[in-house]
Amino acid sequence: MKLKRYCFLFMLITIVTLLFSCSPKYAVSLTSTKNMHPGDIFKIKGQTFQKIGLKSVSFYVLADEQGEFNEITSCVETFTTKKKATHFVNEYRPYLNMYAQATGKHNIRPERNPQASGAYRMREGEIVKVISKDKEQTIIDGKSGYWVEVLTDDGYRGYSFDYKLNLFEMGKDGINENISGNTLSQLQELFSKPFYPFYYNDFIKENRIDLTEINIENGLYIDEAQENLIFKTADISISFLIQNILAQGKNRFSSIDNNLSITIIDPNYLIIAFTHNEKNISFDMCTIENLEDIATQEQEKRNQFYQKILSLGPTFTSSAYGTITFFSDRTFIWNNFDPLVPSHIGQNATNRGWVSFELHMTKECAAKYDDALTLSFNGAKGGIPASFFIQLDEANKAFRFYTVPKAIINSERLATRDNPSPQIIYFKAQ
Repeated sequence: MKLKRYCFLFMLITIVTLLFSCSPKYAVSLTSTKNMHPGDIFKIKGQTFQKIGLKSVSFYVLADEQGEFNEITSCVETFTTKKKATHFVNEYRPYLNMYAQATGKHNIRPERNPQASGAYRMREGEIVKVISKDKEQTIIDGKSGYWVEVLTDDGYRGYSFDYKLNLFEMGKDGINENISGNTLSQLQELFSKPFYPFYYNDFIKENRIDLTEINIENGLYIDEAQENLIFKTADISISFLIQNILAQGKNRFSSIDNNLSITIIDPNYLIIAFTHNEKNISFDMCTIENLEDIATQEQEKRNQFYQKILSLGPTFTSSAYGTITFFSDRTFIWNNFDPLVPSHIGQNATNRGWVSFELHMTKECAAKYDDALTLSFNGAKGGIPASFFIQLDEANKAFRFYTVPKAIINSERLATRDNPSPQIIYFKAQ
């Protein structure tokens, strides 16, 4: 009886030992991610599974001197000993920074066999990580080439025949000159005209041109030095190095760090997506004919209106709200505006600032008021804005300000309705 028990325990210990000795203890990174670079060796602490959409994805828990982190299992090669992991790194070294771009649609096979099932369909222009390359050539359909082991962005690992691949090395500063040059020529063709946010069309249709948004420096375009792709609006300004942008076929571009994606819908319409200030942002963009002329005409209209204010004053006095002086460079000095603090003007506002025409009016308000001004008062942390509808009284060289509270101004700088109970300020020229 005791002999049977000892035999059972021995067998159990043997099985556990074999299982433990066969389990992977080290991982070598195959590609670059946030936490690792190709060829890095990590200890494996465990394994987890996470839901991504409807799919359960396997992750290894890896550790280095900085701590522990999770990484998708397909991004690493695993080994039972560090010696084996180091040997793999030495074999992998020539391919650490090697990538390949598909020259046409074709299949990646799970093994070196053009008839193998379970193939992955590769897109034209798709970029994959190269893991290894056969030392001897193979002839398929009369064409000689090498089988290349590759890893796709979504984790498929298999073999592709290299006559359908353009292999290149990814350097510290981006991709090689041939790939960069091809992308640049495609981008130059695409951006022969600038693209603008699609909602600009709403501005034009509703005759509310936002001069903060619509100017020749805003939009999506290539800079004059041909080195950067620029995206700029009134609230965002970001640039992307063209040498780090890859063409993913005819209708898509992406950056090597996956921070930028451009999808071409047609020659005059595209969607751009990127990360900015830790937020995922996307814009529908389109070409708009004569947009610069439209903005210029609106600018001239606003200039004429501002010149009219200057001609009536430029210094105006109110019995209860002090004295305001406008200057030709669109700056102002407003003394003794205290009755508007803090109900409409911030407590930290100084008496100086600048004038802008960034507010839009509804048709109803446009029929009632001559325009809308935003006075940005200088403050310790930048401009402190206060907006007003304005009515000119040219006969008396005067005007009225009607306060526009922030509550009725939406994210597109539209005053969505009239203010039912504004503070009305009557200014008359001195």
